[in-house]
Amino acid sequence: MAKRYLEIRREICRRIDSGEWQVGYKLPKETALCVQFDVGRTTVRHALCALVEEGKLRRVKGTGTFVSRPQILEKTTFFIQSFAKELKSQGLSCRTEVLECRTLRGAENAVYAALQLPNNAPVWKLRRLRYSDELLEKGPITLTTSYFPEEIGKRLEGYDFETTSLYSAMQEIRTVRARSEKTVSATKLPPKDCRLLSADTEDLFLTVTSVSCDHAGRPIEYCVSYFPVDRHTFRLHVVTDGEG
Repeated sequence: MAKRYLEIRREICRRIDSGEWQVGYKLPKETALCVQFDVGRTTVRHALCALVEEGKLRRVKGTGTFVSRPQILEKTTFFIQSFAKELKSQGLSCRTEVLECRTLRGAENAVYAALQLPNNAPVWKLRRLRYSDELLEKGPITLTTSYFPEEIGKRLEGYDFETTSLYSAMQEIRTVRARSEKTVSATKLPPKDCRLLSADTEDLFLTVTSVSCDHAGRPIEYCVSYFPVDRHTFRLHVVTDGEG
């Protein structure tokens, strides 16, 4: 199924990039796409969810799925390291509160699309609030939710993630993030998440969505992190490639 989902994703991208499907174009219904590509609904849904996540498509509840207006995409390269280590390098402490740590079925479609798993497959979920004592008066500095295939989750569930970093635990079970693709956008959060982050419902958050893969290219983690903009500054080191 993973191969077919990627083929459908590529074909939809081709139609968008070629101008065959222009901005605002309403896609055929999922059932029609199933017939067109000769696949099941789960495979079509995976492809659509991936493209919504990438910003190429947008869903309007009760109306349908449409081609999105292109957004400026800034690309850069980061080294993968633990969040706690990153804070420590800046002279800041890091403390973790685990909100949820369990296996579940029925996660959001974007989770299954990112991990290339069939809908309703069991996944392991870890949700954490991160604090820094130096910024404690402002509230938590990030809310992070990670999802893993069940077989990885089973090897992680014995760890205490209030005292052990996820990065270290994954190294110990020999599941290494070889590469990670991150998407950064600005968004508002539902009231429940705002309360967790001691923020107002009108506040904006930087949302970092990442899919991490192992050395074989298999997705091993889907992660969504919310950063209150009043508690973070992102600095990027950029070099020219010689072109204007």
